[in-house]
Amino acid sequence: MLLKWDEAIIAYMQYGEFLGKEEPIDDITRRVAECKNGLELTKNPIKVKIENLGLAINTKNPEYNPLITADEAELFFTSRGPAVRATKQILKILSTSKIFIPVKE
Repeated sequence: MLLKWDEAIIAYMQYGEFLGKEEPIDDITRRVAECKNGLELTKNPIKVKIENLGLAINTKNPEYNPLITADEAELFFTSRGPAVRATKQILKILSTSKIFIPVKE
């Protein structure tokens, strides 16, 4: 994977200049910030382990963007599965994805 953060930042800035002030540039500002974050994060990479948590959490549907709280007490993730799950832990529907908060029963 080629990580050309500096080149991406320059390209986004040039595109923003091309659009001028008449067009909303919030997306460009966000993308530049993402590139700067990527630049910093890739300076000190960390090892992560992606692990299927089994049928208590994972389903046959696409699930992604897991987030564990710092105290490891809560897990949040998005899913493109059905709107209703057996545990009914739906927090909010965002577009076609749902955010789930699994809880111990």
